[in-house]
Amino acid sequence: MKGNANNDSDKAAATQAKILEAAEEIFAEKGYDGARVDEIAKRACVNKALIYYYFENKQKILEEIIKKHIVETKILKEELLKDVNTFTKEDREKFFDRTFEYLRGKKDLLRIITIEALKADSDDVSIFKFLLPSLPKMIAKMDKMGVEVKDPLSIMIYSFFFGIIPASAYFTLADKWADYYEVSKEEADKKFIDVYKKVYLSYYDKLMK
Repeated sequence: MKGNANNDSDKAAATQAKILEAAEEIFAEKGYDGARVDEIAKRACVNKALIYYYFENKQKILEEIIKKHIVETKILKEELLKDVNTFTKEDREKFFDRTFEYLRGKKDLLRIITIEALKADSDDVSIFKFLLPSLPKMIAKMDKMGVEVKDPLSIMIYSFFFGIIPASAYFTLADKWADYYEVSKEEADKKFIDVYKKVYLSYYDKLMK
């Protein structure tokens, strides 16, 4: 009996994961408002009723997708902070590179939560939870390593509005921007990363002096 229960649990988890994966793809392609539950069911190869059994409605599906990614992001940031021991220029660049590559892999999710956050009537705060889950811990670690943090609020504002948001905007709009201006997407990526990294790290270079 116990073996059957475990099998049923594994099946349910696999089905839910399949639904969430399909939903994330469709949300990224059509936007949350444009996505339909029957499209999600079709792509996930499940019965529409099964989606409502597990997730109640489309909003719950989105919440579960975001929750999953927030957990992953927290784990990544915790791992990155463990590797930072001196906050030297090399450490900062390593932190930047790994964070940027992670965000690049999450560009579909970034597109979804950025659009949701920009809606006039939205009270969704997922973008803050996803993008900067460990900033207070990073500031605390900087202080522990002897890096005097005189103005934590400035660091938070800079990290979010001049650091993370430009990257999020790029991942959200880059493909359409490249198509419109007839620019190679590969070349656009290369140029953006080069400029963005210089601008983003220059602030922390000054902070360390």
